[in-house]
Amino acid sequence: MAECLWRACERDGWRFRLLVSGSGLEQLTDVELRSPDGRRWVGTVGTLNAVEEIMSRYRETGECLAGTYFWASGFLILRDADEGAAFDALEELVRSGEHEACFEEVESAD
Repeated sequence: MAECLWRACERDGWRFRLLVSGSGLEQLTDVELRSPDGRRWVGTVGTLNAVEEIMSRYRETGECLAGTYFWASGFLILRDADEGAAFDALEELVRSGEHEACFEEVESAD
């Protein structure tokens, strides 16, 4: 099993964290957003390639009508597996307010 690390970034009082494995963002990655007032949202980010790999695996296992479809709630798709681009996308979601629709708000762990 690959070792996982939280990569964090703070922008305008918001804290963004990505749970990154040895393969970086090439696989689905957990994400956490924390607002300056302590509210917290969680979800998943991944690339188009990661989704394609999952759907190919479903084709073999028969899941989701043998890979006919893929769905996930709280999921953000990135064009590239780049941490900086992921943090930029998260910041833009917060700026636009779309993070509230994209990710699930959860109780603070504190």
